[in-house]
Amino acid sequence: MTRCPLALAVLLAAGMGCLDSVTSASTRVALNQGFELRVGESAAVTDELLVITFDGVSSDSRCPLGVLCIQEGDAVVRVRARRLPKSEAVLTLHTQQRLPATFQGFR
Repeated sequence: MTRCPLALAVLLAAGMGCLDSVTSASTRVALNQGFELRVGESAAVTDELLVITFDGVSSDSRCPLGVLCIQEGDAVVRVRARRLPKSEAVLTLHTQQRLPATFQGFR
């Protein structure tokens, strides 16, 4: 019987760590709600224990505003998706392809 309180304490501590990750996000959004992030900011999806972090732009060959270009160009951004408590993936998104990234059933 002495193991149960210890196991419960460990589970509660792990759960508090997950909650800290969600509460430290700079933005909270509902599922299917659009949002904007700056580099380094995170958004927590309410009731899903899902946190999205914008890591940065790894390349950008898009045409500057006011300039006529032959090709559309492409911007590549990196985001981290975390499903608490453990799952995490780095996703690469391209503006030219306009394909959604998927992570654990989320798009």
